[in-house]
Amino acid sequence: MKVLLLFFSLALLIVISSCDETSEESATPPLDSLTVKNEVLAGDAPERSPHSTKKDTLSFDDPLAAYPFNRPTNSLIEAKQLFGDSTENIISPTNATDYSVEEIAIRRFNSELYCLNIPLNKDHSLITSASIADGFLIFKKGITIGMHKKELLDIFPILKPEHLVYSVYEIMDGDATSYLYLTFENDRLVRVMYLPYTG
Repeated sequence: MKVLLLFFSLALLIVISSCDETSEESATPPLDSLTVKNEVLAGDAPERSPHSTKKDTLSFDDPLAAYPFNRPTNSLIEAKQLFGDSTENIISPTNATDYSVEEIAIRRFNSELYCLNIPLNKDHSLITSASIADGFLIFKKGITIGMHKKELLDIFPILKPEHLVYSVYEIMDGDATSYLYLTFENDRLVRVMYLPYTG
């Protein structure tokens, strides 16, 4: 009798534990769907980029992250033209020689762009980051400060109406080496941050 009771108790315990595992598996969404904070849309992108800090961020791949500007920025002159005529240049202190590299910050209003510039080669500079919070018409696909979040549905076909609940959209190039962040407040775009691969 004790053996039968022990056998029945053990069988009941196994059934209960397998039910718990099944309910946990069904409650966890698959990795290729959307969740807050640590999942991405499509691709084999990392769960979170090293740059993201907000919990309500949606990540997805789009080639726009590799180069979001609607005009060339290969030279310092071209980079300055993104902000128009009146820019403030701040050159980092260096012992400038013909072979040194200068980091230059280009600022206008609430926006800034950081470039590496080689004085010997005035025709080439490299953008290392950008933070845009003003309505400059400088981005591809019609992205502008002040745009409504619903406009993302036309710009990025991978997004669906249920994806419009996030405050930050982290867009990665296919290799997850360049990042573009679109930050919304009250459903309006307030900041675009660009962190390109500079490798």
